[in-house]
Amino acid sequence: MEPTSPEFVKFARRAFKRIFKTYVKAKAVDESIFLPDEDPGEWAPRSVLVVHKERGIPDRFVYPTADPLWTKVEEYLSGLLGKPVYFEDVNGAVSALYWV
Repeated sequence: MEPTSPEFVKFARRAFKRIFKTYVKAKAVDESIFLPDEDPGEWAPRSVLVVHKERGIPDRFVYPTADPLWTKVEEYLSGLLGKPVYFEDVNGAVSALYWV
């Protein structure tokens, strides 16, 4: 799957909804995950995906119990893309997905 496709964003949002279901509402996930060229803040133009955490997606470093959930999303998306990826914080409110 190409990481620039709208289909990839749908799969990424679905992964967050399933994995973070006890933390955040589905609508908030839909409003928080973008392809870099669609990111309203233009935070990480060279990333694969941008995640805004202000709507309830917990930060992995502020909430240690969320760290394994972020790892599960990384593993899922790595399998989907066929290449390893990882999330990195851009700032306290935004994380971005990058190729390893």
